[in-house]
Amino acid sequence: MNKLIPLNCLIIAVGPNTVNNNKKELKKVFSSYEIVCEEQIKYNLIGKSSKNIDLIVNSEICRITETKLKLGERVIINADNLKKEKRTSFANIGIQCGVPVFYLICDDNSSIKENRQKFLSSEKEIRKGDGLVEVISNNTIIDPVLKCSDELSIIKERYNGITVVGDVHGMHQSLLATLDWARLRKHFVLFLGDIVDYGPSSLECADEVYRTVMRGNGELIIGNHERKIAKWIDQNDRGRHLMKLSEGNRVTINALKNLGSPRNKIWMNRFKGMVARSSFIMSAGPFVFTHAAIHPSWWSETKDYKAMENYSLFGEFDPTIQTEKPRRTYDWVDAIPKGKTVIVGHDSRSTTAPFVHNGKQGGKAIFLDTGSGKGGVLSSLDLRFTEESEIKMENFNRH
Repeated sequence: MNKLIPLNCLIIAVGPNTVNNNKKELKKVFSSYEIVCEEQIKYNLIGKSSKNIDLIVNSEICRITETKLKLGERVIINADNLKKEKRTSFANIGIQCGVPVFYLICDDNSSIKENRQKFLSSEKEIRKGDGLVEVISNNTIIDPVLKCSDELSIIKERYNGITVVGDVHGMHQSLLATLDWARLRKHFVLFLGDIVDYGPSSLECADEVYRTVMRGNGELIIGNHERKIAKWIDQNDRGRHLMKLSEGNRVTINALKNLGSPRNKIWMNRFKGMVARSSFIMSAGPFVFTHAAIHPSWWSETKDYKAMENYSLFGEFDPTIQTEKPRRTYDWVDAIPKGKTVIVGHDSRSTTAPFVHNGKQGGKAIFLDTGSGKGGVLSSLDLRFTEESEIKMENFNRH
């Protein structure tokens, strides 16, 4: 039996094996940086010493685990013979962060007799996950979701193409229809950002995108609305409320407040993890994807990373016009080289169909935002892999 392990989850290694034996086996499946090892933490703190600092090590494991989970990462805790109190204290970190939590049973013939006896005395509770978590037995084939590279190279091996999704803005049913379409086509899903705000179901939309991303079926490009809500959450965690919120932001924040504790805390932790994993710009073949615009330095050897980030989130504006709402400009499209296509959301230049803007150098930009959550519809674009492993535009869809 195979078990898919999402990108953002907590796995607690349990069983009679020693930490070192577990470590060897875990490294065959997971990346080294994902494994939080009790012995390694102790060594990092005091080197090769027999001094007992178990409480400090335990506290450090909890701190590292919570931090990594909130960054959208996967964590595997590797510690010797965990008693129930310790197992459940680790499990509760994942539960409070709103991520899937598993016990991974590590048991083979190499285990020490004393360790095996301790394991057998609590095996029944462990096999039941202490009533808290899901258990992965030692004969299960583990299939961890892998991170996609910036060039989305892994996608070609698993999918027929890519469905690129414009700004959702809280329209849950439209999002579900888009995801159903992508699954039917066996497509990877690439979200161009602005999943939340304006529409009535921002929380549900964010949860749907979170699950899609963490199961390895999609990627999120961060939009300005994700950035704004993430900043609000950060200020809220620190007890500060100084941000100016737009009408769209307030829809999400009010829904979050109405959700109540602890559900709103879980949602915020998952949202932060999703945003932490998101990118500003991605590319595949002749296509480049971002939320708002591509700064011209993207095409040169000398890149202006700060300007690229600002363009990707907010687009391009005319600095000579001083108004309450700056006027958008599109000179960046003229910098797109021939044969390249930039696909963006953010700017609803049409509420009926995606808008295609041809640049002076022969490249073009496709504006996929068609006003979802603001009186328009949700649009997507299908890109299909050919037999020669190239990727080509196929069709637009309205949902």
